[in-house]
Amino acid sequence: MNLTTQYDENETPEDLHGLSPYPEEWQDPSHPIDKDTGFFDAYFSIPKGYRDLALALFKKYGVNASFCGHFHQNVISKTKWGMDNIITAPLSVVFESSGKPQQHEENGRGIRIVNVELRPEQGGDLNASRGRIPSKQVRSGGTISHYFLPLQS
Repeated sequence: MNLTTQYDENETPEDLHGLSPYPEEWQDPSHPIDKDTGFFDAYFSIPKGYRDLALALFKKYGVNASFCGHFHQNVISKTKWGMDNIITAPLSVVFESSGKPQQHEENGRGIRIVNVELRPEQGGDLNASRGRIPSKQVRSGGTISHYFLPLQS
C-alpha cells in the first residue's frame, strides 16, 4: 500500500477543524440528532508533549511502524523520517470525520491483519534468546505488511 498522507508532528488541537457526527447507531427517530453536532477532531488529539515524547523514542529506537486504535476511524500516515502510523477502526461504532485526510482504504468495522517477517540471516539465531526476538533483528532486517479486513454485515 502506498502511504502518502504525511503525519503532521506540529499539529495542535487548534489546527483540527473536522467534526465526526454522532453515529447513526445513536440516533433516536423521535429525537433526530443535528448532523452539525458531534465530536470535534480536537477531542481525539493527544497533547503535543506526550506525542513529542513518544515520537522521539520511536525515532531513537528505529521503530518502523506504530499500530494503535480507539480512534473510531481508519487512518494511515507516515512521519517525515518514514515510520508508518496505522490507526485501526473498532469493531463497534465508526466515526467519519469531515477533517480526515483522503485514505487509501475504507473506513469501517473490521480488523487489521499484520505480518512481520524477520530475516534471521541479518541478526543471528532467532532461538538464541529463548523465544524472544532481539530488538536488533527487528531494526536490522525484515518487513512489516498489513491490510484491513472489513467485517461482513
